[in-house]
Amino acid sequence: MLHRSPTTAELAARLGVGGDDVLEAQRSASAYRPWSLEQPVPGTADLRLIDVLSDADPGLEAVDRREMLRWPRCRHGSGASSACDSSAS
Repeated sequence: MLHRSPTTAELAARLGVGGDDVLEAQRSASAYRPWSLEQPVPGTADLRLIDVLSDADPGLEAVDRREMLRWPRCRHGSGASSACDSSAS
């Protein structure tokens, strides 16, 4: 038992990896910490993350509209079979 945190070199030796790999893993560990959507955006007075991230994606809306219009045509036989195939994009 060390009674202290292991050094980067000790971790690398124990894991059989390079020191750079240990440092990269330590840096990436913070990527998995959730952020509150209510927290302020850095550098702003009254803007929250939810305000920045909540805009609708126009591309996603276009897909919804296209799919909504595609399926009624397919059911009534007025669409080309490749356009009505569920695997077509």
